[in-house]
Amino acid sequence: DERLPNPRYRPRGQSYSDWVLFHGRPLRYRQSLATGEPPAAEATFVGPEPADWMAAPLTVGARTVGVVAVQTYE
Repeated sequence: DERLPNPRYRPRGQSYSDWVLFHGRPLRYRQSLATGEPPAAEATFVGPEPADWMAAPLTVGARTVGVVAVQTYE
């Protein structure tokens, strides 16, 4: 993220990226506001809230190994 310092390590927490990584399912932020999934108790943003955000899991076989995400603040 261009607006945050580059952390060397961040433990797994309750960010939207963490939710995608744990559940292995794609997610779009604006759509999630309408559907209520994930619940606010399960996912939050780290840093400023973007205008929109979406992510997809990176998988190898049945295992999720990462997340690719894009966001905009405008």
